Amino acid sequence: SVSFLGAVFYHPYCASLDMKVHALVPIDFKLNEQLAMFFITLIKANTKCYSYGNQLSSTDLAKLNINLPVDENEKLHFEYMQDYISLLQIKKITDVLKRY
Repeated sequence: SVSFLGAVFYHPYCASLDMKVHALVPIDFKLNEQLAMFFITLIKANTKCYSYGNQLSSTDLAKLNINLPVDENEKLHFEYMQDYISLLQIKKITDVLKRY
């Protein structure tokens, strides 16, 4: 979901959304935590300019362009996105464990 202020959230469960919170529902693929984190990062980068005085509308949201990786067949490269986020998560865990 994306709020009118540009905040982006992943809901791995059935959620009830309030006014001015837009639901993004994947079409033709299953969203998991790694894909959600990849998409959230890109969406957040494109919604920084929104605030209470400049609210994100559903029209604005539909016009957002995000660049996603594609494979050699020009299909979305879901495996790359999942692997990239998994590697970042492993690196973060490793960095935390090195401190202790």
